[in-house]
Amino acid sequence: MPSTRVRHGEELDLAGLRIGFFSTDLPLDISLGMHLPEHRTVLLPTTLYATPGNFMALEGAPVEYSEIWHSLMARLSTLDVEHLTGPHMESLHGKRRIRTLFSVYEDLITYLHDQTIRHLLTGAPGEDLLHCLPIPEQVAENLAPEAFHSNFGGTALMYHTRYMGWFSGNAVDLAPPRGPSAPGAAWS
Repeated sequence: MPSTRVRHGEELDLAGLRIGFFSTDLPLDISLGMHLPEHRTVLLPTTLYATPGNFMALEGAPVEYSEIWHSLMARLSTLDVEHLTGPHMESLHGKRRIRTLFSVYEDLITYLHDQTIRHLLTGAPGEDLLHCLPIPEQVAENLAPEAFHSNFGGTALMYHTRYMGWFSGNAVDLAPPRGPSAPGAAWS
């Protein structure tokens, strides 16, 4: 029936085709993916780029999105997947290529989080994260030459904000001085 509802973990036979459904856990309207085990195919309801970019949208997606992506990659890597496709993404083929992609996503998310925590413990300002996170060679070799959706520093800054808040601790940052008495201001 066209109005059959499905949920995470359910399976359905449709015209002889076995379909398993899984939740991405992403807080989107479309968050249910499909696994066609007989065809070793996964249909994602969201875009998974062939190279990771910034894991959170710059317009302020919650930092928890990267944790959800990490969990999703770990779950997908347990499936026997030979073909991977979704909206606005180039279909990927080959078990090794797909598993490598899942692994790169998992490793990069873990690396950015752990390096941000390490950075926090040094007491250095969050803005330094934009310039001081070298991507490990074994991860970098699987990335596109240039990030096309912001940069990894943006994700690190979002982790930093999650743990430290947006306030730098310097009251001057809340209300910068203005007028002739401000440092560097010209007298007229």
